[in-house]
Amino acid sequence: MNTGTAPYDNDDDDDDDTPPSFATLSDDIQLMIASFHLPLDLLNVACVSNQFRGLNVDRIWKERCSERWKEWPRYRMSSSRISYLESKLPNTCWKQRFLWVEKDVVRTTLDQEEFESLGWYFNFTPSAGGRGDETLTRCIFRNGLLHLARLEYPPMPYRLDNVNSSQQRLIILPFPSHNIQRIDEDKEWLITNENVTFVSCGDEGELRFKMRGFRQNISFMHIREVPF
Repeated sequence: MNTGTAPYDNDDDDDDDTPPSFATLSDDIQLMIASFHLPLDLLNVACVSNQFRGLNVDRIWKERCSERWKEWPRYRMSSSRISYLESKLPNTCWKQRFLWVEKDVVRTTLDQEEFESLGWYFNFTPSAGGRGDETLTRCIFRNGLLHLARLEYPPMPYRLDNVNSSQQRLIILPFPSHNIQRIDEDKEWLITNENVTFVSCGDEGELRFKMRGFRQNISFMHIREVPF
């Protein structure tokens, strides 16, 4: 007796609609997908995939570095910056350089050699006679002296005072001590007391800081230079 059509059951059908896992993809496809990953994603995938850890993703990490640093003039990708990283971090890949910079941008202490290698802007606060763009000028720290030649001040001795492992003060006697911190927006150094403000800058002199009456609309290219 015919009992009807049996339920569909074809053991010979080898078709499998299960999508392939990341690990089954070719190296080229994995690299293409990885090129869209954010840094944290790249780190996470490398933690769980031996195959991914074996891929050469240095080019991708270099791109992530360029994207991450583009708003930070001091760290922005350039030939001079690459040369510095190669000297500072020899025999390292771009992933290691990325992680090093992530730690460096939150560092809040520096030694005298680095301090004197930086470019600096200076201005008084409005309560101390600052007039924004009119009194904004460049200054230089060199050989233990602060030079404010355009403001007709004599060179003034200074020192960096370590309060603890993560906090420093700038001491310029006989003035009140200055607090040292980082600016979140561009990772430059900010030094302040109630009367004055110092802001560091990169090789091109780019300046964004506008708080504390520091500047209004002046182009950083037109700010007076210290004659050195």
